[in-house]
Amino acid sequence: MARRPGFTLLELLVVVALAGILSFYMFGSLATSNTAYVVVDQVSESQQGMRAVAQLMERDLRHAGKMVPLPAALCANDNQGSPDVLYVSDSDALNPGDDFLPYEAAMVQTAVDNLNATGSTTTLVLDSLILEPAPPTRATYDVSGDGTNDSDFQVGGGAIVADLDSPARGVTCGRIEDVNLGATSITIRTVSNVLDAASGSVRLVAVPAHEYRVANADELQRNGDLMVKGVEDLQLAYFLDANDDDVIDPGEMHGSGAGTNANFDSLGADMRRLREVRINLVVRSRAEDRDFSGQPQATENRTAGAGDGYRRRVYTSTVRPRNMVRRF
Repeated sequence: MARRPGFTLLELLVVVALAGILSFYMFGSLATSNTAYVVVDQVSESQQGMRAVAQLMERDLRHAGKMVPLPAALCANDNQGSPDVLYVSDSDALNPGDDFLPYEAAMVQTAVDNLNATGSTTTLVLDSLILEPAPPTRATYDVSGDGTNDSDFQVGGGAIVADLDSPARGVTCGRIEDVNLGATSITIRTVSNVLDAASGSVRLVAVPAHEYRVANADELQRNGDLMVKGVEDLQLAYFLDANDDDVIDPGEMHGSGAGTNANFDSLGADMRRLREVRINLVVRSRAEDRDFSGQPQATENRTAGAGDGYRRRVYTSTVRPRNMVRRF
């Protein structure tokens, strides 16, 4: 009987070893490719959402100061170690109809004694919760939930408080935590320490505003509503044209982290001089890329942190508020 050819044990061991080596590198390559795909997909998803939100933010900024006193057009909390918080006058809350002159806004009726405490809660009694003078009243938001619009201020939105007698004092702002229709009042939690009763002002006004902030580490919110996830930072810079020549001179760009006024402070900022706002949004992948040693992005007056392996992209845009130049 003829002998059948076969493999020796040594040959089989060599084949198994070679197959194991090939499988190791093949699966390693697949794992790396899958990680790269997941990270790129996450960044792309965040970028798409960021662009949509940025367009909405740009629209709100272009309408800053629409039909309201210019000192109350914009307010912000500039943070160097965390995202900035932005308040811009709520043009959606105004339905001017045939009106063409700006409104005086809601007059503050009560003495204010703690708007200078950041993070404090203050209740402001107003002469009206609707900015458009009656008749006819044109409220925008249904605060009571009865199906009828009854206020231009809304819970979760923002409010900007300014001094019409001394606009160069600056402004204060905060999130609205309560709107009381019966008392014609709003309760706000302030984020900037600017105004108090010690000034002796008799004409403080409140204006409804949109609030933009980053919450829960990566959620960009507008009026408390989630707009897009994956946004790690919001940093802003402001061009206040002190000499009204429409040229950015030294010291006129606030919050940019360079030279005079490297940090922005609503205290003493005459917002009637606002000409441009520069937006910086930083998006980050949800998953860490183990093969990447990137680090957080440094934007405006916020420095970069240590490398952490996350992929990031930065969106930058400069917006010129149309109403600011036209009326001042």
